[in-house]
Amino acid sequence: YPQASVFDRPDFDFATNLVKWFAIRVGFVLYKAGISANALDALGIVLTLSGYFLMLGARDGVLLWPAVGVLILYSHIFLDFFDGAIAKASGVTSALGHELDNVGLDIDRLAMFVLLGVFTENAYVVLANSFAAFILIVLMPATQQWISPTEISGAVLRIYTNRYSVCGCRFILVLLPLGVLVATASGLGVVAYGQAASLVYVGLAGLWLMLCALGSEPDPASTTDSRT
Repeated sequence: YPQASVFDRPDFDFATNLVKWFAIRVGFVLYKAGISANALDALGIVLTLSGYFLMLGARDGVLLWPAVGVLILYSHIFLDFFDGAIAKASGVTSALGHELDNVGLDIDRLAMFVLLGVFTENAYVVLANSFAAFILIVLMPATQQWISPTEISGAVLRIYTNRYSVCGCRFILVLLPLGVLVATASGLGVVAYGQAASLVYVGLAGLWLMLCALGSEPDPASTTDSRT
């Protein structure tokens, strides 16, 4: 590992480094067991899908199975911390493994958006959330470098790019699933929860499209527009 300790990584908070510390040790056990990083990534995607299926039980006011589903989702997030360590320890790193590693959490976030739409019992919301997911998961990271940090948009950009942003993995994959359990246990219901969360994310996606429309063009020498 490049640092003497994972806690020497200044770009990450203490909680993230602590999880990484545990993950490296679990990863060592899996490495000794002969489990590859790619196999682990593929297994994680299948596991998280089953977790979302279990979370659907919240529509009926059931708490147990959705709670199990949330724990499965959290376990997939934990898996994402040590697959890289296994790949490096094995001396097997590849572009395929890099993409497989990245796509796992993207699938998780997409599924969370779809789940929120399903909770509303409205097909239009499911469709709107799917578009919002694409904008916030795919388009936003690819275009944020070209959004001018003016005084107004600079404050807005922090909503999207802050470490604890509502668009980040920490919020979407940790707090939103926990909110499903809270809404179910409190009697608020996941319909209202799904409607409120969907409204926020569809609004954020629309705002990002507006920022893109007003954003500055990149240097023509540094990129090629595929439309030409």
